Amino acid sequence: MKKLRRCLAVVWVLCMLGGCGSGLTGAGTDNPLTETGAGDSAAGQVTVGSKTDGSDEESIRQDDEAETGAAGVWGELAADSTVEGVLAEDGQGTYPTYQVEIGQMSGELVKSVLLANRAISIKESEADSWYADQTNEFYTCQDGSYVENRFGELKFVAAEAQYWPEPFAFFQSDFRELLFPDGQDVVLTQTDWDYATMEQARALAAGTLDKLGIEYGDEWIAFAVSGEKMTAAMHDAYPDSRYPEDLVEGLSRLGKPTWKKTYDDGEDVYIFRIPQGINGHLLTEAWSIESKEKGNVLGEGCYIDVMVGREGICYLEIHHIYETTGQSESLQTITQEQAIQVAKDYQIEQLDALNPAIKTYYTYKVVEVNFSYIPSIEKDMSIKGEIIPCWEVRCEAYYGEETEPSTVRGFNVNAVTGEMVSVSMGFYDLEWK
Repeated sequence: MKKLRRCLAVVWVLCMLGGCGSGLTGAGTDNPLTETGAGDSAAGQVTVGSKTDGSDEESIRQDDEAETGAAGVWGELAADSTVEGVLAEDGQGTYPTYQVEIGQMSGELVKSVLLANRAISIKESEADSWYADQTNEFYTCQDGSYVENRFGELKFVAAEAQYWPEPFAFFQSDFRELLFPDGQDVVLTQTDWDYATMEQARALAAGTLDKLGIEYGDEWIAFAVSGEKMTAAMHDAYPDSRYPEDLVEGLSRLGKPTWKKTYDDGEDVYIFRIPQGINGHLLTEAWSIESKEKGNVLGEGCYIDVMVGREGICYLEIHHIYETTGQSESLQTITQEQAIQVAKDYQIEQLDALNPAIKTYYTYKVVEVNFSYIPSIEKDMSIKGEIIPCWEVRCEAYYGEETEPSTVRGFNVNAVTGEMVSVSMGFYDLEWK
């Protein structure tokens, strides 16, 4: 993942200079940033969920035993269980800025929540390659499950999910084009499996995050993948005539992971992408965030990936973990219109730095203005930074005469100071919601 962050930094620089490959309309336009359809961000009808105190390990163990007793992991979950997440906000009124540090999960908390019923066979520690004075923890269980408790992130993979594509892969266009050439609906459905409903799976995922003390929103991207249809897709993408083995090397931004080709009915799963929150505020949905000085990139965005199967949580990845150390006075926000103007001025300045013969081919069309909180970590890779109230001015980017946008970029404006703080790209594909 550390390599991914560095790679994304290079990719972003190339995108800013070269237009990210194909896509951007309006050659020769006087105003490279046009406004069409920018509107208010809708506030979700949700409530703030409770969190378990990480120090109360005995309570956690009792909860785990209740959920994994004679009735199984689903025995204590009611059919009408609901997910309660942090409130979406409209950006009107006053908001504070939070001082934060990159954090790490307590090893004891991780073991009690994720490995309570698994025998740990190996525990290892090593210095973090990115933050040399921090230590990462790794747990391997006798059944093959494992946990990577890294500084700033957490990953749990159960044995049954080791050769499934990671949830992260399902949101990458290269993966989807390879496995689902006729469209995702051929394989992905809003279905209830025989072992639990989707709402029960959502409740189990939310309950696990509550125990870990991680805040989240309620606007999840949620879908189900059947073992039968996943098998058909894998054998179509990797035919036996060319790939005779049942394990294949797949395609992903993370490299070439090993996936199996054949799944059975017992491997019907739910996959969730969950927006992350902090101090009762939703964090951005952007996939990558870069400071305007290009000093740092958050490579996976502020969301959580979860896979739920017959045995319960079988995959969990929290890409960013922060701890609040303080906050500023709450101040009045600027308006959306003011934020759009800041974004326009910034983009014009960026285009002016390009070759005049090239810059006239760029057009940015405002398609959405959202309010959220955005991390801003110091560009020297310090563990300290801020979480900033932000207007995200999201634009489709066009190049030349092409009518399809090449990227969706966010010009992120501090909602209190009016300062341009970062650029982001790669927002959720709405058809997956």
